[in-house]
Amino acid sequence: MNLAYSKIEKINDYSIKIVTSSIFPTFLLKLRNCVILPKKYIEKNGLQYFLENPIGTGPYMNPQITKIENIKIVTLSRNDKYWGKKPYFKKVQFYICDNQNIEQFMMKENFDLFVWFDLNFYLKYQNLKNYNKLSTAGLRTNFLILNCLDKKNDYISLQTNPLANELVRKAIYYTINTNEIVNKIFSDNATSANQLVSPFVIGFNPKIPKQTQNIEFAKRLLSSVNLSSGFSITFHYLIQDKIWEKIAILLQDYLKAINIDLKLIKVDESEFFKIRKEQNFSMIPFSLSSATGDALFIISTLIHTKIESWGYYNYSGFSDKQTDELIEKVNEEFDEQKRIALYQKIMELTMDKVPYIPLYWPNVIALCRKNLKWQIRSDERVYAFEMSY
Repeated sequence: MNLAYSKIEKINDYSIKIVTSSIFPTFLLKLRNCVILPKKYIEKNGLQYFLENPIGTGPYMNPQITKIENIKIVTLSRNDKYWGKKPYFKKVQFYICDNQNIEQFMMKENFDLFVWFDLNFYLKYQNLKNYNKLSTAGLRTNFLILNCLDKKNDYISLQTNPLANELVRKAIYYTINTNEIVNKIFSDNATSANQLVSPFVIGFNPKIPKQTQNIEFAKRLLSSVNLSSGFSITFHYLIQDKIWEKIAILLQDYLKAINIDLKLIKVDESEFFKIRKEQNFSMIPFSLSSATGDALFIISTLIHTKIESWGYYNYSGFSDKQTDELIEKVNEEFDEQKRIALYQKIMELTMDKVPYIPLYWPNVIALCRKNLKWQIRSDERVYAFEMSY
């Protein structure tokens, strides 16, 4: 759900008053990820000018954005008038590039820190002598979205959508071996998941049992809805995503055991975003982080019915009245223990309906030059002011 406010008032040069349009228990968690923009400056110069020439009181300033072929370089200069502890580095450069260029930089070893890159590169270059391998549990969940809409689906062989039936979704869930996926593809850089938030997020339900493959149970579920003979569905994923390609091949093998033929289609980003937005798919991968450390973001954007400001990422079409009511209730609950109890009930209900199949919780990974002092963060953020030699 978006950060909704009714007004912002300036009290003095150091204080502002923000009035939300409704009760908002996680407001402060949200606020730390928000940017307060100078209205008059933007109205005078335009938003694009502001993005290229921002003003503020942060530890770094004057970002210079340059481009070399398909590599974007953001150069930051230290703000020597910064009100807090002076950052160690006078200048910092961030290189934003694709996997091919990242590999070239890794081979040359001319960078201090590598982050946000393909796991395959991490595994390939993790033993570079001048770098430390960093890996920590994160706040992200990677999962499958199943199309729950009760209508004809172009990517399912039946005339009606079997995925609209929660028993069929459960059958698929119990056919998958998440432990094997993690062991074969991620080694010790991920953990198999059994719900939509990680154990480090407020709202994780420790009572939900660990996911265990159970083919015979899955077969009985399909038999109960007269689908033992099976059907075919399609898994769309991005062309360049080698990790999901490996997972897709494993998924194919798992689903064969219950007579479900999983067809694989690789698409580019524009096509992937299009079918996701239009809900014109049967199964797709997705990834979402609880960056605030609280489950409200995921349950309000992913699980709640897509209506008004709710369900922004609910591409599955899932809708459940009881779950919606609990989400709206927890959205107004300030008592932490009551909130946790509501979160855990919502997680329980969601895993019972399985509109999404959680597969794994990926670690946050990085390669850091050995003499660079930097602490990897679970929320995946990289701040230059936290680094030094």
